[in-house]
Amino acid sequence: MAEEQKPPENNPQPTPPPEPLAVESVEAPPHVENVGESNLDLLLDVSLNVAVEVGRTRLSVDEILKLAPGSVVRLNRAANEPVELRINGKLVAYGEVVVVNESYAIRLVQIVDPGQRMATLASKK
Repeated sequence: MAEEQKPPENNPQPTPPPEPLAVESVEAPPHVENVGESNLDLLLDVSLNVAVEVGRTRLSVDEILKLAPGSVVRLNRAANEPVELRINGKLVAYGEVVVVNESYAIRLVQIVDPGQRMATLASKK
């Protein structure tokens, strides 16, 4: 069995701190200038699916076939609750429905923080 080494009780000199590591500065090659900006520029043209979810319900095929103009479909959300803004199916923000120039719009009232976004993703699995 190996014996434990005990430090000397009366060490007259303290051990010096470790020396800092030397880091050389690295320059990016000329063709890689403004990498962050150019990467963002590549994404500005990307189309995303944006959806506003007012509420949900579950209907049987028979109930769907009975729907007609004037039918009322009850949703799982109260009229005063915020709607959900989803981008590519992921919850991003909550908002309220408003009318702007005779069109519906959404006024954002809360952006979902990344931790909450991760929780909603985990709960769907």
